[in-house]
Amino acid sequence: LEFRRVLFRSLVLSNAAYIYSSVAFIQMMKEGNLVLVYILSLIAGLEHFHSARVRLLICLALSTALTIQGEIAFSATGFMVQSCSQCIEAMRIVMQSILLSSAGQKQLDALSYNLCIIPPTSVLLSIFLGLCCTVLTNIHTAPLAAYLVWWPHLVANALIALALNICIALF
Repeated sequence: LEFRRVLFRSLVLSNAAYIYSSVAFIQMMKEGNLVLVYILSLIAGLEHFHSARVRLLICLALSTALTIQGEIAFSATGFMVQSCSQCIEAMRIVMQSILLSSAGQKQLDALSYNLCIIPPTSVLLSIFLGLCCTVLTNIHTAPLAAYLVWWPHLVANALIALALNICIALF
């Protein structure tokens, strides 16, 4: 259950960051996920420390920092929201690695992993969508009629997302 909450929070924060910051800025910040995932993997015992990897990650972090230096409309709120999203996403990736690798206590195959994760996540996202349509009216969503018209495209999108999640779990 905690893993599903982490995934939901990551999705919400990742999308909310686009309200405050530009797409280019957020994409450059996402390059920092490599460093976060490596550090968390070291802590979890999934990786072993290698000085060559650390030097490569330092070069990556410095070059990424140079690219985001010229942000025209810097937003501290956008930066904080995206940073929180990245930390949660890095934790999700490490937890997924623990569940799917032989290093973890509960080694799952890709299909079992998706069977455990996708239904609860879908329920949480549906509840959030329902709240956005009824209670949180300041968050703009499409009207119900649009969902009824576009349902074949939404189903196709969901199937592609499922295939992508299975591929990610396999690799």
